[in-house]
Amino acid sequence: MINHLKSILDASKDRVRSPWFGSVVIAWICFNWKMLAILVFSKNTIEQKIATTIEKYYSIELWIIYPIAVAAFYTTLSPLISFGVFKINHFFKVRLDIVKMKAELKLLEYESELKYRRKRSELLEKERFDNLDDYSTKRERVTDVESKPMK
Repeated sequence: MINHLKSILDASKDRVRSPWFGSVVIAWICFNWKMLAILVFSKNTIEQKIATTIEKYYSIELWIIYPIAVAAFYTTLSPLISFGVFKINHFFKVRLDIVKMKAELKLLEYESELKYRRKRSELLEKERFDNLDDYSTKRERVTDVESKPMK
């Protein structure tokens, strides 16, 4: 008996937590909020509240048809809307990744160019000093030759 009652409660919990049931309840509240406000906040007796709500706000459309139609519409379209939002998000994420990759590539190109220029300037500087050393050595030789007496 307890197991049977527990299975009924579990099934009820699953139904209450389903998107369909939640959509129907929310739609029903949206269509019947005035009636709920009167029932909750009115200072009349409960009989007067019920009589007023039935008199003014009871219709098969507001109580059943519109909430079920809106819930059906919502539960049918919500996966499509979610998929559309996912696709739009994916589109912009891919574009953002492309922009990031291009920026990283550009940064690597700049770093490579900077490294190349530094190495080139070091090499030119070294060649210049080597040439100066060669020039100094040649100059010394010329000076040595000039200072030696001729025979």
